[in-house]
Amino acid sequence: MPSLSQIQTALCDIDGTLIDTEGNHDPSLAPAIQEAEERGARIGLCTNREIDFCNKICDLFELNGPIIYEDGASVVVGGEAVPLVPDDERMSCANDLLARAVQSRVLPTLAGHPDMTFEFNTKKQYSVSVHCFNYGERAYEFVQDVVPFAQKLMDEIGGLHVYDTGRGNFIVRYEDSGKGEAIKWLAEEGHIDPERTAVIGDGVNDVDAFVAIKELGGLAYAVRNAVPELKKVATATIPHDASLGVVNVLERIAQ
Repeated sequence: MPSLSQIQTALCDIDGTLIDTEGNHDPSLAPAIQEAEERGARIGLCTNREIDFCNKICDLFELNGPIIYEDGASVVVGGEAVPLVPDDERMSCANDLLARAVQSRVLPTLAGHPDMTFEFNTKKQYSVSVHCFNYGERAYEFVQDVVPFAQKLMDEIGGLHVYDTGRGNFIVRYEDSGKGEAIKWLAEEGHIDPERTAVIGDGVNDVDAFVAIKELGGLAYAVRNAVPELKKVATATIPHDASLGVVNVLERIAQ
């Protein structure tokens, strides 16, 4: 197992990691990224977010590493986007089917919450993200009820998996895809040295990324606010939340 001072590439989740739930970050984050990059490290992203948002984050922090986006559906290396999932109509069909089920109140009624309201992220190309709102923290438990029914709808299309992020929304992605598969692809194609790569995250959808990088000989760090499932598979849990946790790791990389 490498030490953090040997790490060449750090791949960070965005929400709950680089930024908090309000979209804020600690002022020390940008200087920590800059110092790590000046010492030869590459800092990239490993996120469920769409590419437009990733580009904004990259511009904000002047990131220079690979981008894994939409939960591993595609990556950006050397400025070029490379899709890792099929180029077909299934995700468009999934979006339409879920939208009709929500609009007709079928999905929320089946889940036992007929007044539940949803918001779709329409900017995504390779996945569908649906957020439950107007319920505050109770949205988390309501989404748990909705996911099995959403999966039944996706089974009509085939090859799609629905998962609960644990943060009030659920995501549809292609089966056999994910951040972990994207990390394996980056390693196989020589875009990262996995034994000198660290992944930093906080959510359920980071679990496969942590497992993959550890199997390949790298490091996986959960920030303090991470879900319990992620902490169980992490190399270690950083004793700081979100961006301060990232700063803690980057400062050790830059030593």
